[in-house]
Amino acid sequence: MAFEGQEYAYGSGKQRVIFWKSLARSLSLPDGPQLDQDKAAALAALVLDTLPAYESREQQAAVDAAVDAAAAAHPAFLRDLTVALLKAAAARPPPHAAQRLLAWSCSLLAALPAGAGKKAAAKLVEAQGGFFETIAAAADEDSNPAARQAATRHLRRMLRRAPALATVYEEVAAAAAAAGGAGGAGAAGALLDAASSAKAHRRRHHQHQQREERLAAANGDGGGGERAALEGSEQQKAREAAGAAARELGLKILCDGIIPSKDRPPPGALAALSRLLDSLNPAEWAVRAQPALARALRRTPDAALSVLALALRHAPRLDLGDPSAAAGTAELVALILQQLRLKEAVRPAALEGLSAIARATRQPAALQAAVAAARSLLDGSAEGRIKAASERAALAHALAALAAPAAAPVRSGGGAAAAEAAAVVAPAAADAVAFCAGR
Repeated sequence: MAFEGQEYAYGSGKQRVIFWKSLARSLSLPDGPQLDQDKAAALAALVLDTLPAYESREQQAAVDAAVDAAAAAHPAFLRDLTVALLKAAAARPPPHAAQRLLAWSCSLLAALPAGAGKKAAAKLVEAQGGFFETIAAAADEDSNPAARQAATRHLRRMLRRAPALATVYEEVAAAAAAAGGAGGAGAAGALLDAASSAKAHRRRHHQHQQREERLAAANGDGGGGERAALEGSEQQKAREAAGAAARELGLKILCDGIIPSKDRPPPGALAALSRLLDSLNPAEWAVRAQPALARALRRTPDAALSVLALALRHAPRLDLGDPSAAAGTAELVALILQQLRLKEAVRPAALEGLSAIARATRQPAALQAAVAAARSLLDGSAEGRIKAASERAALAHALAALAAPAAAPVRSGGGAAAAEAAAVVAPAAADAVAFCAGR
């Protein structure tokens, strides 16, 4: 069945915007007619048809508004678009389509009746987690955070409209964490982004609260501002609790699922957890992530090295040279050097892992310990002279990988610590260059 006026949805850009905005207004009328089953199915199909054709933000926003209005007021459409969206999720859509589908999933989740449709909500959250991973991976690969920021705005708006949904995300992520692997990373990452309290978000809330207080004073309602402040405070507490739960679930997924896995993680899993990784402190790393990595390096070094490099790329503020993490860092370096010597196949990943560790080690003493470990093997002072030329060459490259980040221009301007780090690795870098030139 064709939806009335749908030819305008395929018309010019202006016609498309007018059609969807008009539709959004008519669908949101409190006394308007309900969509019957046929019209709901036709509208859901029409919404999906806009995925490849609508690239203008204005056109997309008009469709989003219509989806929001229809999902909130028309149960038949809510059901039909949910079914269509879940089918689309199974096909693993590309980033552009994932962005639109995530926005619609937020409208659908916010419109689900409270206390009902729990199974549907869980399936939507699972699908949304996949969309979020796709968006996060693309934003990371293209160094374009705008797409992820747009997704985060939709997620925050949804959570403000339906705070109880946080529990569904927690349950989905927890079930996936219990099953092991990278499953649940998208759901945990989406909730963490949705619950995050960015400075700008807190500032907008404060400004809104001040407006409410001024209006209450003008209306002679002395308690209005107080009630608004109390509601805002409760919402803030709920967001913080949801964020804390998502963070703990993300750590569990990372340390008990992603790191021990025999397979390399999908890029989207760690990208989805980048907000968690960016907030990790050295003590958390030392207690939770480092022991898991050490165990994985002994069992499945190739996958573990991939996780290590990706995780550290998403944790630019983490200092592996901090006293609370230094001992664990030394253990990781020793294990990577061992794997690098034994297995030629893992050498490229091992060198990438050592370079990532060096970039994340800002304390000169810890960096010196890592360099000394590689240097003592290369010069024979640790275990005697290594006869195999390929093994010695691998250690020379390891020494260069550890030395390069501290000697790079990125560390210039870092003060006395940067200068000290450069002084520590300069002899090691020279040794590596000399070895490679004279072998």
